[in-house]
Amino acid sequence: MSQEQLLLNYHDACIYTSDLNILKTPSSWLNDSCLYFRLTQLQQELLHPVINNRALSSVISHETILCMDPSVLSYIMHQCDHDDLLDLHQSLSLDEKVYLFLPINDGMNTRTDIWRRPGGGSHYSLLFATILQSDIIFFHFDSYNMSNETVAKMVSKRIRDLLQIKSDRKNEAVSNPISSSSTADIDLKNEGNFFSCATLQQANQHDCGLYTLTAIEAILKSPRISEYFQHLRTSCSTFSSKTVPLYQSLCEESILSFTKKEGFANELRKNMAEDIELLSKEYLSKNR
Repeated sequence: MSQEQLLLNYHDACIYTSDLNILKTPSSWLNDSCLYFRLTQLQQELLHPVINNRALSSVISHETILCMDPSVLSYIMHQCDHDDLLDLHQSLSLDEKVYLFLPINDGMNTRTDIWRRPGGGSHYSLLFATILQSDIIFFHFDSYNMSNETVAKMVSKRIRDLLQIKSDRKNEAVSNPISSSSTADIDLKNEGNFFSCATLQQANQHDCGLYTLTAIEAILKSPRISEYFQHLRTSCSTFSSKTVPLYQSLCEESILSFTKKEGFANELRKNMAEDIELLSKEYLSKNR
């Protein structure tokens, strides 16, 4: 079997033999393809509440949730010009979103050239953005001593710029919030509503992607988080010094409840590999 044989195309999340091998090797860190496969699974579970006997419930409509492909996020950080961002704003239907799950890695740092190397970047963390009418906050969950904090602030600034861009190209009154295609001069002192959050720390150097995916799942599956956010949507138009700490605490507690189970990372790795093998059999049989 070829090292790079396509095993599965799952709603445009492509998995090759080498990706499956990563999941089957306990000491390997996940790559963008592995993360995006699981993110796509979560999005599908929002559409179909029970998949493979695993239930996912949320009072937030699936149309308002975006689990972004890490490779798309890297593209946004390093290669997008203004027209590209306009296209992305429209294609991702950003005007409809209230939850943005952004898996970031250190290769997204705009002051390095790590992204130019295949497989560049060695640590994932979660940047979770919540949009409340015209307001937005970013919660950063990093399982390795906040090592991605600088990158997370860069990404939050870029996402704010992306959200400000109107998808209607004909609106001549829209100004360009980005002066150039480079984000190397991002002002990190202007952090906006950025919050570093408490989260369980990994005990090794290879489980960061699994911690990131578990954090996303925990937030999506928490009725307390979604119900509180629905309350905010009906009672206020912006976040405040009173609402943010409670919302942050709900997120932190939900993630902790998912990650306190011993061996959760290995279990997720195993489940992902088994799901891919099962789906791959059907995919390959239909595409011979």
